[in-house]
Amino acid sequence: MILEILFASLSGIIIGIFTGLMPGIHINLVSVALLALLPLLRINALYSSIIIISIAITHIFIDFIPTTLLGTPNPDNSMALLPSQELLLKGRGHEAITLSVIGCLLGILIIAALSPLLFIYTKQAYSSISRFIPYILAMSMLLLLMKEKNKFWAALIITLSSIFGIQSFKLNIKEILFPMFSGLFGISSLIMSIMQKTEIPHQYIHEIVLNKLAVIKTMVKGLFASLLVGFLPGLGPAQASVIATSIEKENDGKSYILMIGAINSIAMVIAVIALFTIIKSRNGAIAAISRIFSNLNPNYFILFLAAMLFTAGITAIFSIIISKALINVMQKLNYPFLSCTVIMVISILVLLISGFYGFVILIIATSIGLLPILKKVSRNHLMSCLVVPVILYYLA
Repeated sequence: MILEILFASLSGIIIGIFTGLMPGIHINLVSVALLALLPLLRINALYSSIIIISIAITHIFIDFIPTTLLGTPNPDNSMALLPSQELLLKGRGHEAITLSVIGCLLGILIIAALSPLLFIYTKQAYSSISRFIPYILAMSMLLLLMKEKNKFWAALIITLSSIFGIQSFKLNIKEILFPMFSGLFGISSLIMSIMQKTEIPHQYIHEIVLNKLAVIKTMVKGLFASLLVGFLPGLGPAQASVIATSIEKENDGKSYILMIGAINSIAMVIAVIALFTIIKSRNGAIAAISRIFSNLNPNYFILFLAAMLFTAGITAIFSIIISKALINVMQKLNYPFLSCTVIMVISILVLLISGFYGFVILIIATSIGLLPILKKVSRNHLMSCLVVPVILYYLA
């Protein structure tokens, strides 16, 4: 059995690296495709689930590479796009990717250590926390607003993003988050880089020095926010990052990237724990696993956790190797031309995946996404498109 699990994990890693490097390909899309494909290959339920969970963990690590180098955000790590791009334009793109890898790795190790406690207390805590979530999210948004010097434009962007999110979720559009986040965070940034004729400077690869106390504080914030929202419907890494960001007055770029990486990996392990304890699916990968298994044996959690840890270790190494290779290639390319190409690819993918109305959402999202850049306001407020609908859902 051990050899079969290792083979399933390695298969998931290979698939995850390939799909993770492709702009706009979210783990939910991959999970749906695998759900249809795996039964045809006659792979049993356990090994099929290991493949899916390994792909999901691989995506968490690998997704940061196109996010940093191409400016194509994933809904779960879109808030890391901005500091990652800043470091890239300072010649420190590899550092940004390495920081995300460290964050992902630390996050999964921390939550793995805590998993026995979570397994015991999740059911009791689940109902208690859910009552306070809308108020915590609203307070987090208010704290982010209070940090701004230009409160008028910040409030206007929050209002526009909120209305945009509420109306968008009323539409029957496939993978609605793809055009929304690609426009708000991705294409808007790429358009500005084209207008400013941005060129990628020479990239330096050097040893990263981290403040241990700062890392501990960052991990605690990420863990706290992830535990708060991880077991609840409609909530995930995006909302956890809003809560974690609001805790401190200032969040430096390096700590921010570490935190987003940690939140993403913690959220995935929590999603697996939620499947076993409260029988709830918290993302597309877990939903696929829940459809493969009619009855989950609690003993399988140990196998899942072992597969996730193994995958994280292997993928962390591959992420660093791939980052170095792609950064060397990137320096030889014309960045404005590359930006135009990425915009075209995203637009085509949106039309194929989300249809014409998804493309309309992409255009509107891009327009809103340009506002905070032009008015020099934090782009964190754009997350209102996701946070406010969730607040209304819980209040209802």
